[in-house]
Amino acid sequence: MRINCKKCARFIGKKIHICKPGWNKGLTKETNEILKKQYSKPLKRNYKDCIKCNRKISFSCYNRHFKKCDGTYKEINPTEKFKVGDNKYKCPYCNVIRKKMGIGFHIWRTHTEKGKKHKTIGFKGHKPWNYKLTKETDERVRIQAENSSKNMIEICKKKKENNPKHKFFPDSTYKKLSIEQSLKNRGGRSKWFIVNGQKVQGTYEKRLAEKMNLLKIKWHKPIINTEIFKYKIDNKIRNYTPDFYLLEYNIFLKVKGYMV
Repeated sequence: MRINCKKCARFIGKKIHICKPGWNKGLTKETNEILKKQYSKPLKRNYKDCIKCNRKISFSCYNRHFKKCDGTYKEINPTEKFKVGDNKYKCPYCNVIRKKMGIGFHIWRTHTEKGKKHKTIGFKGHKPWNYKLTKETDERVRIQAENSSKNMIEICKKKKENNPKHKFFPDSTYKKLSIEQSLKNRGGRSKWFIVNGQKVQGTYEKRLAEKMNLLKIKWHKPIINTEIFKYKIDNKIRNYTPDFYLLEYNIFLKVKGYMV
């Protein structure tokens, strides 16, 4: 009796077979006789009816299925009674229409005790174990946070040990990157408005500009991509484009931001 090898698809007998995967690389059923015989006879699966749920199960999966089967699929398995139209099945309990692949899961999930008790991740109403917990209130969260921070420190140390020749960028490159980022900044996603012939971004800037017009204060809106304001924090020069510049007072203004 000759059978097909599962790895290389060659016909083998009782003798020991040394499998060589990839032997059929570049070969087709038109050029090779072994592949021609393999494709000429399609594989046939043998099925057996399960005693518990009356489903047709292949011989290769029958033992595994029989151990886990509890007979619940007798009612769930879609039959011709549930069929309404083309690939449409009606639930006998709540008259919901589903496809053949979904009607069984629907009946088990909504109309059986086991399905109702079953909880899945992402299911509506299901909350994670650490919902509204912090490291100050819960010890498990605190331990998890400490372990994660320790692991990150160890990973960084290993990287430095493995790469002793690693060099950090000099200050000149950081300055260039800061200037490029400030020039490329488009100012977020808020709306633009025209006030006194100048473009302002967002409702907060619009209100302030209108208020300054009422008070007769001369102002200028710096252009985001061209005009850059330099300032120093922690002995480092940084670049930023402020929201307004008051011409008479020589003052820069930032709307709803942090002090710089």
